[in-house]
Amino acid sequence: MSSVSTASLLSSAESSAFAQRKALAGTAKTAAVKSFQRAAVRCQASSDSSSSDSAPLALPRRQALLTALTAASSPLWVPLLTSSDPALAANIVQRNQRAAYLLRLKEDLFNTISANKELVPDILRLALNDAATYDKETKTGGANGSIRFSEEISRSENKGLKAALQLLEGVKARVDEGAKGGPLSYADLIQFGAQAAVKTTFLAAATRKAGGDPKDGLNLYFAIGSPGQWGFFDKQLGRADADGPDPAGRVPDWEQLSAAEIKEKFARLGLSPRQTVNLALFLGRDLETVEAKLEQDEEMKKWVAKYRQSRKTVSQTNFEVDLIGAFLKLSLLGAPINTEAYTYEPPRVEFKL
Repeated sequence: MSSVSTASLLSSAESSAFAQRKALAGTAKTAAVKSFQRAAVRCQASSDSSSSDSAPLALPRRQALLTALTAASSPLWVPLLTSSDPALAANIVQRNQRAAYLLRLKEDLFNTISANKELVPDILRLALNDAATYDKETKTGGANGSIRFSEEISRSENKGLKAALQLLEGVKARVDEGAKGGPLSYADLIQFGAQAAVKTTFLAAATRKAGGDPKDGLNLYFAIGSPGQWGFFDKQLGRADADGPDPAGRVPDWEQLSAAEIKEKFARLGLSPRQTVNLALFLGRDLETVEAKLEQDEEMKKWVAKYRQSRKTVSQTNFEVDLIGAFLKLSLLGAPINTEAYTYEPPRVEFKL
C-alpha cells in the first residue's frame, strides 16, 4: 500500500464526522441561515388576486415548520436552533474552516514523512528541541518555531536537524499556497510534523505485528490502536511564531546527558519522570538504546519496564496512549493557542425565497 493511499485512509477515518456534517449542511444552509441566524423569515410574494403584489408576507406556518425540520436534520446547524446570535454561526464556520485546513495539513505531512522515514527521529528531536527552550520562571521560549532561525538551528544540540526542517518547509509551502486564512506557523508545522512522525512509528509497529502486510497493519491500527486518542492534540492548532531565536544554553545535547540529568531537565519543563520515559522516542534514533540509559535511574526504571512490556502486546495501548498525552503537554509549552488561526471571512451569499 502506498503512503498516499494510507494517508487518505487515515484522513478519512479522522474526518468522517466533519465530512458528514459538511454534506448535510450543504442542503440545509439556506434554511438554517434564514430561519435561525436572522430569527425570522420574510419573503416577497406575488398574488394574481392582490393589488399589492410587492407586499412582504410572512412565510406560511407549514413551510416554516418544514424549513426548520430540514435545518434541524443537520448536526452542523443544531446550535442555531436555540440562538439567533450571528457570532454562533460564525464560530461554526470557523471550526469547519480549521477542520478542513487541518486535514489538508495532516495528510500532506503524513505522505511526506512516510516517504522519508529516515528523518523520523530528526523530526521528533526538532519538535522536542523547539519546545525545550521553555523557561517556567520567565514564561519564555517553548514551542514557538524559533528553531527555524539559522542562529538556533546551527547550535550544537541541533546538529543534523536542518534536513528535517527543510522537509517540513516543503509541506508548509504547499499548504500555504492558496490558503485563505494566512500562512502556517512554523510552531504548528513542527509539532504537527512530529505528530505525523509518531503515527508512522505506531503504524509501522502494527504492520510488523500483522505479519508485514501494510493493509493488515492499517486495519490492526484502526481496530485496536490509538488513532482515536489524537482528538485533543488536533484541537491545539494556532501556535504563534517567535520573532527571533530563543536564548542559547536552554537545550542540552541529550546524548551527552545521564539519565538523572535528562530527568532533571524534563522536570524543569514541568514533565514527570513517567512522561520523560513516554518521550524516549524523541531523545535518540534508537528507542531501546535511549530506554537502556533511562532505566539506570531508579525512578524511571519501572516506567521503562511498563512501556517495554506494553510494546510486546498487539495493541501496545499503554505505550501509545501515554506517549500521546506526554507529547501533547510538550507541544503546548509556552504556546497559547489562537482558536481563530487560519480562519477567514467567507464570501457573502444573498438568499432569495
